[in-house]
Amino acid sequence: MHRDTLPDFDIAYIAGGSPKDLLEHLRESARWPEVLRQWRKGRGLAGSSAGAMNLCTHLLTPEPGARVPTTWTDGIGVIDVFAVAVHASSRPKEWLERIARNAPAPVVALADSAGVILRNGHAPELFGDAWIS
Repeated sequence: MHRDTLPDFDIAYIAGGSPKDLLEHLRESARWPEVLRQWRKGRGLAGSSAGAMNLCTHLLTPEPGARVPTTWTDGIGVIDVFAVAVHASSRPKEWLERIARNAPAPVVALADSAGVILRNGHAPELFGDAWIS
């Protein structure tokens, strides 16, 4: 198999890390458009932390030196009906209020142990400590 060829998969999982670095990587990836095509055909797509944030068309990225994501950025994900704020249970309430006030879409705030399940053609399913701001 050629190294740029996407292997067959049931679920593509996008892990966490730096939301900004992950966004830049996905933008430069030759495989990301194929992942999205396969998702539209019914394959699974999942993410945690920055990976979940990058599944949205709007995501928060930190400014240099910031300890939390602070700036709304255009993403390349498939979710356009809401944006995701992760680790909301360990962030100051003022941070969540500020980002929700400036958000380009409703914000789904996810606690460290919460998640969202998305299925094509179905409403999002929130589980764990999650709420919409």
